[in-house]
Amino acid sequence: MVIRLLLVAGCAALVVASACGHATLASDPAGRASAASAPPATAPPPATAPPTAAPTPAPPTPAPAPPAPTLSLSYGSGTVVVSVTGIATGGHLVHVHRDCTGNPNLHLTTLGTVFVNSDGTGTRTFSLPASLRGHGFDLLVYPLGASQGPPSLCAAI
Repeated sequence: MVIRLLLVAGCAALVVASACGHATLASDPAGRASAASAPPATAPPPATAPPTAAPTPAPPTPAPAPPAPTLSLSYGSGTVVVSVTGIATGGHLVHVHRDCTGNPNLHLTTLGTVFVNSDGTGTRTFSLPASLRGHGFDLLVYPLGASQGPPSLCAAI
């Protein structure tokens, strides 16, 4: 019961305190307090637009993916044009093997080096005897600095 009485008294005090800012009390001629009219209110400040949120910056555009490693061959009379894309910049050895494993026991000949530019592409024409074409052999392009083992690229010739 006491707690309820304290709550009611506290609420009443809050109401009176909040009313103090809105009206002033004055005494009437009989000495009783009465609410007097509040002083004239000043004009409210002009409405301002709520601050707008800064636009969310667009996520950065990802760098283009490097081209997928590819090997294409085109043949001329006694030649092969080797074109590569998507492999490391630098010189890559080009060999002819009996399969695409890179096994040194299946090596037939080394054609030379194809140089790959900074954009990941390179092209070179090599001499290729007709006897190496059409017999199930493969042309291998090795990783940068390698001359055996698994190739970077391989295609049938």
